[in-house]
Amino acid sequence: MSYILITGASSGIGLNLSIEYAKRNNNLILISRNIDKLNEIKNQFNNVDIITIKYDLTLDLSNLFNIIKELNLDIKLVINNAGFGIVSEFINSNIKKDNELINLNVLALTRITHYFLINSNAKIINISSVASMYPGVNMSLYYASKTYVTSFSRGIEKENRGRVKVINLPKIETNFDNVAGKRKNVKKGMKINPAIKKIIKAINNKKVVNNIGIATKFTVLISKLFHRSFLLNLSNKTNEIQQWKCKDVFYYLT
Repeated sequence: MSYILITGASSGIGLNLSIEYAKRNNNLILISRNIDKLNEIKNQFNNVDIITIKYDLTLDLSNLFNIIKELNLDIKLVINNAGFGIVSEFINSNIKKDNELINLNVLALTRITHYFLINSNAKIINISSVASMYPGVNMSLYYASKTYVTSFSRGIEKENRGRVKVINLPKIETNFDNVAGKRKNVKKGMKINPAIKKIIKAINNKKVVNNIGIATKFTVLISKLFHRSFLLNLSNKTNEIQQWKCKDVFYYLT
């Protein structure tokens, strides 16, 4: 039997991808800190094998890799989905949360990608964002981390043709938006169900870089046509913070 491994599977995009793949009769390995939520998914489906792993990906991953090795399963697809964002002026941010963001969005994704490139034949999907296309005022670390994910994925795909792809997502209505009131000008994003279908379609196509949604494709266009200062001003307007909530605002994507 073959398996699909999904990180950040307890909420948001990861949760909905897990459910959709289970409905399509895929065996799953689900990773998250929230084991209760993972087991809820597992209990919904008797037709497939779902293995749940409680793990904090902001920590050292050696034990996780040992667990995966001991499972000795045929993993055909790895979806690096786990990540979170911080809405704050960098000078006011919490350095512990900043470090967690870097550990999860950048280091964990990098190490998981490296592990599976060496130890399996799995196809690796790295979930990135429209935020990867320009700097983010008041969300500088998040935007920078997604720029890394997109650039890194494109580079290593050249070294490992057919093994790696990146999916740049627009704003999607997940738990990412639960604290949207922290920002003044937040607009609603793509509905989760059509977004999941588009993500799975992108996973199955041959393109290395997949830009999901009109907003993402439009951003790609303006990033090529306009000066960086225009994009910075756009980011500043999009991520303008309500001043009474400007410190230590963070939320998990998955």
